[in-house]
This record gives sequence, structure tokens and C-alpha cells, in this order.
Amino acid sequence: FSISDIRRSAGGHVQLDSDKEYDLVGQKVRIRQSLSNSLASVTWDSAYVLCKYLESLGDQLADARVVELGCGTGLVGICAALLGAKVVLTDADQASLRTAEANLALNRTALEQARHQPTCCPLYWGDDASALDPPFKY
Repeated sequence: FSISDIRRSAGGHVQLDSDKEYDLVGQKVRIRQSLSNSLASVTWDSAYVLCKYLESLGDQLADARVVELGCGTGLVGICAALLGAKVVLTDADQASLRTAEANLALNRTALEQARHQPTCCPLYWGDDASALDPPFKY
């Protein structure tokens, strides 16, 4: 389905751009999302559920190398970074990467307290990922 399908099914009453705040790792994480870009630029509920699971792991992510495949808005990568991981957020969709980069900047203050600063880069399925400096634990 597409963005126009969603607009049609909602009778045109869909908020295209919005900010949402999440309580993660003792921080307020603000995520900007945009249905006007792509469906990948929206934070899905499953991302928040995964973040809560990562929180439950305690310090298991500390200093772990993590790659987020298909990062979308970047919420999960931001959460992993706040938990101490060395995170690379990746996506093939350029609009999503711009959204994730904007969300990293939006949460700069919280991320300044992280052990490692997350980074973003494009990654297409099947491409050589050696530039990401594997191996990754997660």
C-alpha cells in the first residue's frame, strides 16, 4: 500500500508530519516522523516494543557493535546508542536516512551522554557492507 492509499482510507484526515515523544533509557526521546516522505519515515509501534525489549537487556548492549537495517526514523538505533552500543543506522531509502539524521540531531542533548555517537549511512540489500566495519553483535 502507499501513502495515497492511507490518505484515501482515512478520508484525507491523516496528519502528515508530527513529533512524538518516547520515554526510553531514562531519557525523553523526540522523534519527528513524516508520512509525506514515505512509509519508512513513520515510527511503527513495533519499533517502540523493540526498544522496550532492548531496555530489558540491561547492560548487554554496552560497547556492542549494532547495525540497524532499515532504520526508518531511527528510534531503535537511538535507543541502542543510549544503552551504550556503537550503532550504525542504515536504510536504502534516502528520505528515511534524512529523517533518521534529523532525529539524531533532534536528540543531540540526550545522545551526548551516550558512550558512542550513532552514525547513519545508506545500505542496499546485497551491497558490500565492509565499509560499515563489521562484525556486528546485533
